[in-house]
Amino acid sequence: MAATCSLLALRLLRGLRRSSAPAPTALLDELLGEVGAESLDSEFVRRSAIADLNQRLSDVAFELESLPPRFTSLSRICLASGTALALFGYIGASSDLTGGAGTPLQRVFGLAMCAAAGLVGAAVVFGVGRMAKQRSSAIREEWDRSSRAAGRALGTSLEAPVRTKRADYD
Repeated sequence: MAATCSLLALRLLRGLRRSSAPAPTALLDELLGEVGAESLDSEFVRRSAIADLNQRLSDVAFELESLPPRFTSLSRICLASGTALALFGYIGASSDLTGGAGTPLQRVFGLAMCAAAGLVGAAVVFGVGRMAKQRSSAIREEWDRSSRAAGRALGTSLEAPVRTKRADYD
């Protein structure tokens, strides 16, 4: 079970390593392609592209935020399976009536080996999780840069419009 969890963790990391944010121009082209427009010539196209960009950012954030709990769960499964196997092996060996279970020292050695397998699996998953965390941070930074550049091209800004007429205040 620990080996399976380790392989799943490596699979998650491999998928994460292949992931990256598109270049700002490619992202803008994809956003316009989703809307079905060639350029940002209307307010509808601009708003639709902004909505699609926000949805993509939300999806990326969700995927990246769900990674740490996945690795934590895999580590816990490794520890639990190693512990359970060790206990079942120890209980089964001590209740063996044929006498073929070995000496108490051999039973303890078997218990330690099963527990160690769980610990090694958890350590591997933990190490892979640390690498995934670093890659996740890099992906988040790439998406931030690309989305800011695409947002500037779409004309989004956090600045409030400047009001110059008295009628704007009424």
